[in-house]
Amino acid sequence: MAELLNSTPVPVDELVRQSGGAAGAVQLILRTHRDSPLLLADPHASPGPETLARFDEALAEAYASAIDTKPHNAYYERPATLSLLPEVAGKRVLDAACGPGVYSEWLIARGAEVVGIDASPKMIELARQRLGKTGDVRHADLRKPLTFLDSESFDIVLSPLTMEYIEDWYSTFREFH
Repeated sequence: MAELLNSTPVPVDELVRQSGGAAGAVQLILRTHRDSPLLLADPHASPGPETLARFDEALAEAYASAIDTKPHNAYYERPATLSLLPEVAGKRVLDAACGPGVYSEWLIARGAEVVGIDASPKMIELARQRLGKTGDVRHADLRKPLTFLDSESFDIVLSPLTMEYIEDWYSTFREFH
C-alpha cells in the first residue's frame, strides 16, 4: 500500500479500508510522506462524510501528538515563523488554521489576545484542550468569508503552513485585511 501511495491517487475510503481504519491510514501516510510528495485524493472518488470525519480525527490526533517535537516544526518552521513576529503583548492576533493551538498557546503566554480558527472540528477540540479557558477557538474555513469577525479587528494575522492548501489566495487575504 505504501508504494501505491507514492505513485497513484488513492480514494480515502480505500486507504482507510486497506489500512484497517482511519488511525492505520494516518500512520501509513505519516510513514510514507517523510520526504516525498503524497498523492491521496482521487478526483473521481468522493469519500463519504463518515470516512472523512474518522480520517480527520485520526490525522488531527497524530499531528497534535508530534507537533511539539517533530524536528521540521520544532527546530525549523516554528522558530523561523516566530522570529518574524513583532512584539505581541497587548496585540489582538488571529491564528488562522490554528490546528492544535501551538501558536495560540505561545502568543497567549506572551500577552496577546488570540482568536484561533480552524476548519477541522477535531483540531478545534484539541486546541481548546490545550488552551483551556485562555483561548477563543472557533470553527471557520479559510476558503470562505470570515463574516463572524469584525473588519480590521486584528493587529496580526498568523497562518503558517496553511496557504498551500488554499486555492484562492486573493479572497483569503482580503478576509485577513
